Amino acid sequence: MNSLLILSILIVVMLLLMMRRANIGASIIVVALTLGVMTLPPGDLARSAENTLTSWDLYRLIILVSLAIALSRAMKLNGMLEIITDAFSSLNPQISMYAIPMLIGLVPMPGGAMVSALMTKEVFSKERISWDLATFINYWFRHVWIPIWPLYQGLIFSMIIFEVGAPELVSVGWSITLGAVMAGLLVSAWKVGRLRFGEIRLREFLFLWPIILLAAMILILHLKLELALALTLIAVVIARRPENWRKILRDSLDPTVVLLMVGVMLFKGFSCASNFPRLFYSQMTSMGVDMRLVSFILPLTIGLLTGAEINFASIAFPMLVSYVGVGSSFVGSRYLIAMAGGMLGVLLSPMHLCLILTSKVYGVHVTDAYRYLIPSSVIMASIVLLFYLL
Repeated sequence: MNSLLILSILIVVMLLLMMRRANIGASIIVVALTLGVMTLPPGDLARSAENTLTSWDLYRLIILVSLAIALSRAMKLNGMLEIITDAFSSLNPQISMYAIPMLIGLVPMPGGAMVSALMTKEVFSKERISWDLATFINYWFRHVWIPIWPLYQGLIFSMIIFEVGAPELVSVGWSITLGAVMAGLLVSAWKVGRLRFGEIRLREFLFLWPIILLAAMILILHLKLELALALTLIAVVIARRPENWRKILRDSLDPTVVLLMVGVMLFKGFSCASNFPRLFYSQMTSMGVDMRLVSFILPLTIGLLTGAEINFASIAFPMLVSYVGVGSSFVGSRYLIAMAGGMLGVLLSPMHLCLILTSKVYGVHVTDAYRYLIPSSVIMASIVLLFYLL
């Protein structure tokens, strides 16, 4: 069957499931099975499913994501985020408008932008910032860490799909994060007023230590991500002694997330068994289509349609393994284009939960923020393109 037709069917199936508000984990499994049925004989389909469900990669992915969720919940439920937020607010109101969403963004959680929106609402009100601009600042800066911070599931999935470590992905993705920060500031900073510094609460800033510890273990000591996450989580538990550890454990083993990871690995397994990514790559090149364009537009489209980085990483990236490469053949510049496209798609998606919730908190329509989102996206894409060409 034509690979473009298969891809179109997969996207339609995913959209139909989303319209019916189906469980996201179950939806990815259905999409994976749809790919398998269309591309593999029954015997090969069964063997591929068995190999995937018994592979170490699947259980490593479950461990990684569960640890990332547990660490995020532990920091939130222990009050560490609120302490650091208060420190930023007392330091400078203008800085806190940007720093608080970025801080909350380091601890990914569903609808996390609503948390930072509530924390910064009073600051925006006192500084007389329009609510459409406030929506943009909170939403945009909440997500600038997507390409480089290992608590984001999209980055973890990328590690498994492309079979590379977190440092390799961070060494590429930092230019996207830099581009996002620069674009957001260029569009908004001139409207937030002059900087006015207040009290410096150094003691409160010390609660950033789990984030610094995790980054140091990954980027300086080059520990494996699962070990770095486990050690940081243990350190937080010992230091803060959470009373609600049952909720932390329950959240980290969310059945929906486990189903999602099973679906992602089944999708990858069926893709490899059917040689679908290579067929897709061959068809695109035979049609004279520039794969750089495909690697940008495919993740962007899925991100735009679904509003979640998990989806563009789990659906688009397996399609691009023949182009981006895996393991020792991984090409960072090609991954840069794909990750930038996916991130822009997610940020521009009207289906993004964080955009919807932020708009609701600030009392504006979802579309009001697009007067800032669109120019920021253009600037960010231009900066990333510049890094790609260098």
